[in-house]
Amino acid sequence: MKFTARLLLLLAVAAALPSAADDARIYFKDNRRVWDIELLGRTAAGTIKLKRKDQGDSIFEEDLKGIKAIAFKMPFDTDSVRKRYDDGDYEKLITELNEPLKQYIPFQDVSNNATTFLMILANSYHFAGKYAEGITLFERLQRNFPKTSQEYREILLLKSIALHATNRSDETAKVLAQLSPPEVNDPTAPLYWYSMAKLQMTTNDYYRARENVARIVAFAPKDFTWFTPALYMSGENYARTNAFDTARQIAEELRIVAPGTKWVDEAAKLKTQVDAAEAKAAADRERAEREAAAKAALSPLRQKPGGEMPNDTMTDVKPDAPAAGTQPGRPDIQ
Repeated sequence: MKFTARLLLLLAVAAALPSAADDARIYFKDNRRVWDIELLGRTAAGTIKLKRKDQGDSIFEEDLKGIKAIAFKMPFDTDSVRKRYDDGDYEKLITELNEPLKQYIPFQDVSNNATTFLMILANSYHFAGKYAEGITLFERLQRNFPKTSQEYREILLLKSIALHATNRSDETAKVLAQLSPPEVNDPTAPLYWYSMAKLQMTTNDYYRARENVARIVAFAPKDFTWFTPALYMSGENYARTNAFDTARQIAEELRIVAPGTKWVDEAAKLKTQVDAAEAKAAADRERAEREAAAKAALSPLRQKPGGEMPNDTMTDVKPDAPAAGTQPGRPDIQ
């Protein structure tokens, strides 16, 4: 997950908020008004209820269409959250962010600084392997992000992977069908190619899966969020198609390109899987060869000269003609 320039700007704006207990600061599209407010809630009509800090207890209602951005006073330290995300401390981030961020989900159709934290939370569910719980969050965010936004597309792709991981591949295919193939410079392109490759691996469409993984390796080699799992999937792909030497080379490459990360252990596991797959393939091949040899050895013994197979079943043996005075098919009773 990458931070967009817009969201980084909003984080900077939020950091500049006064130290007083303001809920938020709103910026209007007319570029003239900036209010420090206490946010009271959102209405079904698309307005927000608020109290202005400079107007006492008076309650105002403002149309969200006129608001350019909202800078919430977040209860998190931005640098700390980002560092822990980069360090892979996903489960603790889920515990810390999940409940406090729920109140900001209804405002995701307006530019705001909570979006970055919500995307960190969503990606943390993915990388922690908490797919079932993640789907609940993804669907809430899906309902609130504008459908034209990068965040909406990213959430759908995270949802597609979570559905696949929870044995709902049919639903994965339906989600992916909603999205057009990305341009190579689209920030969500590696995630799209990865999700598509996962689905294709499930349907044994190994060649197309290999193509999508190759796109990640070619166009996003510095995006380790998806490059390293794509490299791992590539090794699995070659192992399943009996290209064992290539699969081992990929496992070694994974170990080299990601030193000091979990992928070193994953590379070792991949190599073990490849060795086991090759041993099984060899055993299956030897068994098939033995069975074929045994079948071939029996065939000449059962063949007559001229190529006819002998008919040695009892039903084909013709009885001698009955003696005079007897009835065919019955014994001669004296």
